[in-house]
Amino acid sequence: MSGNLLLIISILGLIVLVVLVLTILLYFYVKRQGDRRAREVDWLRKNGTRITAYVMDVSTRGDRRTSGSVDFALDELGGASYAQTNLDYRASVTPPSYHIVAKGMYPQTHEYYTFKRTVSRDELPEHYTPGSDVSFEVSVLIDPKNPKRYYMELPRSS
Repeated sequence: MSGNLLLIISILGLIVLVVLVLTILLYFYVKRQGDRRAREVDWLRKNGTRITAYVMDVSTRGDRRTSGSVDFALDELGGASYAQTNLDYRASVTPPSYHIVAKGMYPQTHEYYTFKRTVSRDELPEHYTPGSDVSFEVSVLIDPKNPKRYYMELPRSS
């Protein structure tokens, strides 16, 4: 009996150790991604071209206008994509995120670009009402060599 108990305790200890190691690895991965993003934003603030774009849409994940569709887009730094689906955010455990879409012209090429940014409720400026038809100005920092690499600056929420 004591041999079985020792085996069970050893297995549980191993499981706890694996979970602990995975948690630590995940922490450092998320921290590294945040540091990388901060460095990219700093680079764009120093070297980027600032343009004015106009917010054309503010929607939530699960907005009825996107019901039944999936929208894939580059994030504001040209990295991984996000999916906008017809999930009901009120039934979700995670707080809603807001998708901001702006359009602006790159002055060097006179081409229009669409800029997207996803923010939390706390980051969403008060006057950016989801579903509003009003357009707002927003600053966008663009990489002069790659306009698809950008960062949309939003006014601070008060």
